[in-house]
Amino acid sequence: MGIFSFFSRLLSKNSCQPIDFLIIGLGNIGKQYSATRHNIGFRVADKLINTFDLKKEGKIPEADFFCGSIDSRTVVVAKPTTQMNRSGAAVKKLISHFQLDVRSVLVVVDDFNLPLGKIRLRKNGTHGGHNGLKSIISYVGTEFPRLRVGIGPLPQNVDVIDFVLGDFSAQEEIEVQKAVEKAAEASMQFTRADIDAVMNRFNK
Repeated sequence: MGIFSFFSRLLSKNSCQPIDFLIIGLGNIGKQYSATRHNIGFRVADKLINTFDLKKEGKIPEADFFCGSIDSRTVVVAKPTTQMNRSGAAVKKLISHFQLDVRSVLVVVDDFNLPLGKIRLRKNGTHGGHNGLKSIISYVGTEFPRLRVGIGPLPQNVDVIDFVLGDFSAQEEIEVQKAVEKAAEASMQFTRADIDAVMNRFNK
């Protein structure tokens, strides 16, 4: 084994195992995407990482992951490095790496079909036109929970790609910050309570 392979394996080992829950925020890597609507999943992940002082345990080629405790639960928060439309490769590798059932994995994504600031938690479902979810479903099926964070509505005569890859306005940012807080709280409760109870609380 070469020295590069040795250190790659060393860095990919996870001292947190076994873990209870995996939360994956979707987005596109790169500074040019950091403030875009499509990256709100990354912002929710960052909020959880900072709130609970989660430590970077390592990475796999498809994602960076951070580990720590939320109450008595051991939780990993991950950010894929594959770009949005290849998120499925990252999610499958993470599930395999941590040996989890898909029902213990929460995927956080943007949704232009929801009004800005509204969130919606689901146990499973279709991709709804979201390329990240479409990729994940192609790898692991439909039975994983997902938390959609509203970035809509999509303006008339505006291309979807242009919209989701655009930045929020200064006025929108006020609502975005509230939505990130709410989504982070819902993600945290996902690790604490029955998912039906969490859905009843946050899907209003």
